[in-house]
Amino acid sequence: MLDNPDLKVIISDQRMPGMKGVEFFAEIKETHPEPIRILLTGYSNLQDVIAAINDGEVYRYLTKPWEAAEIRAVINQAIEVFDLRRANNRLLDDLRRSNSQLEFYLRQKLIE
Repeated sequence: MLDNPDLKVIISDQRMPGMKGVEFFAEIKETHPEPIRILLTGYSNLQDVIAAINDGEVYRYLTKPWEAAEIRAVINQAIEVFDLRRANNRLLDDLRRSNSQLEFYLRQKLIE
């Protein structure tokens, strides 16, 4: 499931058997840096919130119980952020390529 190239959002509960959601996010961010991470929890421990943001680079931290409309809105916002980041990266790649081509062209003109 995590090997899906179209994966945009990963949602995890903080309290899972054998591993906290923050630990899960910190572990997968090395292999899956792009997807937006959302952490769900029934507990609002400040240390967990700080760890989620710092270690797992969590986009949103939602406490239970949540409203269905709220979680849909957060997921839609996360998808939009993902798409904007990906588009920005494509534009940056295009800009780098254009700059490289321009530098090559200028060097050729200086040599002539």
